[in-house]
Amino acid sequence: MIVQVEVPNLRQPFTYAVPDHLDHPLPLQSGDCIVVPFGRQVMLGYVVQRRDALPSGVAEKSVRDVLERVVGDGACVPDSVMRTARWVAREYVADLAMSIRTAIPQLQSARIEQFYHWTGLRPVSTVAHNQLAFAEFLSNTKAPQTLKDVSVALGTNIDKASVNALIRIGAVQRNYQILPPKVTARSVLCVTLSVTADVAAAEATRRRRRAKQQAVALEMLAGLPAHTPVSIADALETHGIARTVWKRLESDLLVAITPTPVDRIPLVLTAAGKRPDVLSADQLHALAVIENERLSSAQKPILLHGVTGSGKTEVYLATIEKTLAAGRTALVLVPEIALTAQLMGVFRGRLGNRVAVLHSALSDGERRDEWHRIGAGKADVVVGARSAIFAPLSNIGCIIVDEEHEGSYKQESGAPRYQARDVALARARSTNAAVILGSATPNVESYYKASWGDYTLAEMTVRPAGRPMPYVEIIDQRIKTGKTGLQMFSASLLDAISESLGSGNQAIVFLNRRGFAKYLLCRECGHVPMCPNCAVSLTLHHGAETLLCHHCAYTQRAPETCPSCTGKRILSYGIGTERIESELQGLFPAARLLRMDRDTVANKDALPEMIEQFRTREADILIGTQMVAKGLDFPGVTCVGVVAADTSLHVPDFRAAERTFQLLAQVSGRAGRGDVPGRVMIQTFNPDHVAIQAAAHHDYGAFYGAEIENRRELNYPPFSRLCNVIASHEDGNVAAGAAAEFAARVRLQNGLTVLGPAPCPLSRVRNKHRFHVLIKGPLDDTLRQVVRRELNAMSQEHRSMLMFDIDPQSVV
Repeated sequence: MIVQVEVPNLRQPFTYAVPDHLDHPLPLQSGDCIVVPFGRQVMLGYVVQRRDALPSGVAEKSVRDVLERVVGDGACVPDSVMRTARWVAREYVADLAMSIRTAIPQLQSARIEQFYHWTGLRPVSTVAHNQLAFAEFLSNTKAPQTLKDVSVALGTNIDKASVNALIRIGAVQRNYQILPPKVTARSVLCVTLSVTADVAAAEATRRRRRAKQQAVALEMLAGLPAHTPVSIADALETHGIARTVWKRLESDLLVAITPTPVDRIPLVLTAAGKRPDVLSADQLHALAVIENERLSSAQKPILLHGVTGSGKTEVYLATIEKTLAAGRTALVLVPEIALTAQLMGVFRGRLGNRVAVLHSALSDGERRDEWHRIGAGKADVVVGARSAIFAPLSNIGCIIVDEEHEGSYKQESGAPRYQARDVALARARSTNAAVILGSATPNVESYYKASWGDYTLAEMTVRPAGRPMPYVEIIDQRIKTGKTGLQMFSASLLDAISESLGSGNQAIVFLNRRGFAKYLLCRECGHVPMCPNCAVSLTLHHGAETLLCHHCAYTQRAPETCPSCTGKRILSYGIGTERIESELQGLFPAARLLRMDRDTVANKDALPEMIEQFRTREADILIGTQMVAKGLDFPGVTCVGVVAADTSLHVPDFRAAERTFQLLAQVSGRAGRGDVPGRVMIQTFNPDHVAIQAAAHHDYGAFYGAEIENRRELNYPPFSRLCNVIASHEDGNVAAGAAAEFAARVRLQNGLTVLGPAPCPLSRVRNKHRFHVLIKGPLDDTLRQVVRRELNAMSQEHRSMLMFDIDPQSVV
């Protein structure tokens, strides 16, 4: 039997023969993890195909045998995940091995470690000093050592070339060992009765006088169902039973102490899961549309277009309950970890512990346990952010993409750069699952498909119980209306916040820029501190008195004098959420403030705790970046203030207007979700722009009508497909050359438009110069096929510099 094997970091599958003893009694299958020889190394790989014969062009004598099958925790890729990884690799011009690594959390994968030991042969004195020290260290150590262990012990880096030289002369031998995943199951010591409950009760009565704690312990276990394990730590906390008590009972053969696997439970917000007494007419209509589509022989995705606060979550829950009743599973994607925490509370309240959560803010152990719980079928509903699309669910009957317009569904770094919304559509096709794309501000491409009948449109135009949409006031910042010298807040905005707080309600203040100030500037010489690694200025973070690069995380102390001219007139320009917090605390000293941005939610539980704190009204004003704009439900919020609506409007990207409209409409929708009507104040220097006007009037149709005509005229999606190709290298000329070579190759193809190469708007990141080529192609598969073909024809040197973003969310 022959298998095709994907090996991480290699660009193509390789062919291996399967010895009979590895194919019986269970044959190797797609997704199985195996150990294979590769050159002089031994590597882990994944079976991607079984074959009865060698591929054409492969000589039999060149085919080597699979060495070993890896079994146990995290060893194989579930079939559903492998199918999804194949589609991602094909669609986004990536290698399957890369796609598999994206799908499987690396800390849950088996691994191979190289170990070295001394053979007994002392190297000749002519070898280098570091080689002699390496061999000497191994000769004094009985156990095999890793290269890292020896380097740390000797206090110097030992390179592999030096070690290979010792191997060639026979002084050192290298071995490979398969190690389990770095993160494994957690276990706690538990006790169970070794005798019947009646015997335990009688023994407790006999010991009550002379050994009271032993009697309490036996009575506790006797009162539980047979064979119920009790954690020793829990027994100590609840009943004060010390471990020595259990050890004595174990020696008397009354109890057994065993390590028992337990799941690490992610923090989940508490929320009522009560079903509403009556659904709104819009909710009933949406559910009818979904059910009709599910019963259709030609099932299409459903675009659920519902205004903010219209009750889309209840539609999701009702759909999931029908899916579970039919014996199938459900997957819910949300764009932000904040939304994951909120939805998990609601879903757990309604559906119980059958709901699992997956997102990057979980600890490694929590993520491992949730993944295995899903794979074992113990959870049949998964809620998670972008990477949850790879969850090992089987028999999926429903996939919901909440806030489907959000750019965070697009993987923006590394490869493959997949769009989770499109992966959801592909995964649903493989199991004939229903797909619901929900949003108050749908992606322009999605709404276009709905208007042409590719998707089925279900609309929810009003909020339940007659709640009105919030009143929105546009404040023209070109007119000086500030109460402070900074003109950061208009009089209208401050009055609205004051009125909200005075009525016992809450306010949200939104600015999509973190930090204290955008940059520092010396008023004497004009110097601006720049990141040494990126072509951007450093952002001031006042609390830590540091300057930080938001692209590479470079930091330095904020200078007291100018490093260029030693002048002392250093002023900060621009504002961020940290500055907003400082100013509002001064203006409203009695108010309790929370700030929600990447700086304040670094701890994995900080975000859900902050949401709970604001939801339970332990704070009055929430200041934040786009985290606060996405789907959060705070009934106490009656005022929303947008400090600078123009932040994203003038970015050199064809989606800039769409992103601005979506952000403004979404953050406006946080107001008035309770019994008190909401009020929104939008400060802007572009009050007549269609994105701002449409958001203020809650008019998606007006924005879509203007935007779709702009896209049609410029041949941008949905009227074309795009690929953004970025070449990066430490040498700018080399990066420009790689971009130019690829552009020249693609220009020879018919039906494609090539723009560039040109420097990226962000021309240097992490010490690498960046040039990009933007390719427009027809709506069919031509673009992807051409990019794949031309990539394979390039030299390995240039190919390694290129990053391909099919259907980019941003071209900056």
